[in-house]
Amino acid sequence: MTDSKLGDLIEQAHQLREVIRADEKKVNALKEDFKNLSSEIMVKMDDQGAKRIGGLSANVSISETDVPTVKDWDLVYDYIKTNDSFYLLQKRMSAAAFRELLNLGHEVPGVEIFKDRKLNLRAL
Repeated sequence: MTDSKLGDLIEQAHQLREVIRADEKKVNALKEDFKNLSSEIMVKMDDQGAKRIGGLSANVSISETDVPTVKDWDLVYDYIKTNDSFYLLQKRMSAAAFRELLNLGHEVPGVEIFKDRKLNLRAL
């Protein structure tokens, strides 16, 4: 592969990334509009005491789920350890904290390292 072909690929990657960024901005704005509209619909439904209602092209319903918000992590961790309730936690390690331990010379048993390779693209 010649440098000019590599340069062309880099240009294509940069242009494609810029299109993705512009589209992501549009999508994020649309998501915010949808979130606001959803809130307005739910307020009006609450005012009417409705849990389900239909329009010309769609039906909507309100569902509710219980979601935890931790106020005191020390109490939560004590509960988890005491009751062997580790299933309450999501199983994901902090990559930054893990790298810090590695840099300090510590090994974490049961962990395998893989190289996550990414191409860094900087606009000129």
